[in-house]
Amino acid sequence: MATIRIEWRIRQFSIFPKIIVAFLMIIVPIYVLSLVMNISGEASVREEISMSMKSRVHFYLNSFESEMTRLIKLNREYSFDEDLRNLSTIAPGMNEFDRVKAILSLQNKLLLMKNSSLYVADVKVYIPLLERTIHANYYGDELPLEELHALEDFSDSHKYPFIFWHTRLLISELYPKPITPNKMPIFASEVELSENEIKQSLLQASHTSQGGAVLLDSSQNWFIANDQDMKMVPKLKEFMMRKPFQEELMGQGYIEMERKNYLITYERSHLLNTIFMVYVPESQILGPLNKYRNWF
Repeated sequence: MATIRIEWRIRQFSIFPKIIVAFLMIIVPIYVLSLVMNISGEASVREEISMSMKSRVHFYLNSFESEMTRLIKLNREYSFDEDLRNLSTIAPGMNEFDRVKAILSLQNKLLLMKNSSLYVADVKVYIPLLERTIHANYYGDELPLEELHALEDFSDSHKYPFIFWHTRLLISELYPKPITPNKMPIFASEVELSENEIKQSLLQASHTSQGGAVLLDSSQNWFIANDQDMKMVPKLKEFMMRKPFQEELMGQGYIEMERKNYLITYERSHLLNTIFMVYVPESQILGPLNKYRNWF
């Protein structure tokens, strides 16, 4: 009788390891499969986020570049404007009526250009022969000599369109080219871009509550950023100085700021000599995925 009880207890005891083994044989493959699917899903999500960020950056830069190209072209076309040519070459020989008529006609064209783009803050043409500057909205004084020299120096030494002078971002055109040393140009046209509108477009381009966007000169001489993005600018400049990113047209990488990792996406514009950069906290774009991964 005692022997039967011992055998029954042995059988009862040995069934638990069998249950555990059977349980593990069922659970482990499911766990491994789920883990593999999670890793694969994370890679897929990362790739989708990467492509989405690159697409967003490219769309913004392409739109901005197209608009700047249009403004540059319009500004250059003033070289062929009849009213401007007459005012800049034969103004003293024109009667009062014809001169005023030409000034008002030119001013109307400048106003049309200004109103054609939100990015334009002002458009003006300096005519040395008149010793006056014609703005889109008013008839102004002579252009400061310091500003004219800055336009001349830039025109001689740069092939890119933007001039950053006294916190103002300008597109200029001088006629004739090349500039003759120690001689005033016949006229100088200048488009001042609206920094506020560019900042507003950067807010829309970043499209995240914790991220941001910055427009950076490729030579790092100037940048445009909203107030909340200012602390990131030194890090972004440092990021672009890294060897892999110095020559690539488009790329992505990570930086750390205040114990947070940020995904950086950028694209260069060789035409404008600028870099458009968007940064997003990694936790914001991968937060739900990271929580799910922690379950495993």
